[in-house]
Amino acid sequence: MAENLGLNINWNEEERRIAIFRPEFQNSGGGVFLWIGKNIVGIDEYDEIKIDTPPIIYKDRTMVPIRDISEIFEKDVRWDENSRTVYIKDK
Repeated sequence: MAENLGLNINWNEEERRIAIFRPEFQNSGGGVFLWIGKNIVGIDEYDEIKIDTPPIIYKDRTMVPIRDISEIFEKDVRWDENSRTVYIKDK
């Protein structure tokens, strides 16, 4: 998901942390940080917000709350109930 939005991802096994960055900010500490099983998102290493659903690992895949991540990166998110499809685009 993140890669399709033009974002980069790093995984820290020791902390069980996912880091998602815009490519131009990857080495500056700016980005979004999520921890498996925790209901918080770190933003740019300074701010934190609470989220309803924590990231999980399911069948060796990392699942993140797509709406929260997309909206943090200023994307428009729309759910189509009929087709059960999420649409994400730039605002």
